[in-house]
Amino acid sequence: MLEMQVSRTVAQKIYTVIHNVDADSITAGMVSRYVGGAVGEVASADGIGAVKISANADFINLAGVAKKDIPSDGYGIVQNWGYVDSVLVSAIAANSVTPGIMLGASAVAGATEGVTGVTDQALSTMAYNYIEAWVTTGAQSGLPYTSGFIRAI
Repeated sequence: MLEMQVSRTVAQKIYTVIHNVDADSITAGMVSRYVGGAVGEVASADGIGAVKISANADFINLAGVAKKDIPSDGYGIVQNWGYVDSVLVSAIAANSVTPGIMLGASAVAGATEGVTGVTDQALSTMAYNYIEAWVTTGAQSGLPYTSGFIRAI
């Protein structure tokens, strides 16, 4: 785990190294999850292998947001705590992302979309792992990114 030095003027961020076991790259801003949450994945779970997130149920194994591109079968860094500069929002999502809205998995693997009405009960089923948007982003424009806060530890 990599952690920035504590500073009064810079938000604290925590990073973790993952091994991309997905068939293609995880690009900067994409969200990933650890392998092992699904029954068929248990045999290959090693605590570092990760794939792009593809369903809200995957948030229980949230690894983080890729800091830089991570090639298939390569290693890279994901941010899993603190203010995150850039999270990919799906261009096909129906909802625009507004400040304070939780981000969930979209139909595009690794991308997110706004999820309204997230309750404490719903967060508990995701082990309280979440990404919250802090900037308004129109979801229909290309590959937009938003900033916000991630809690995945």
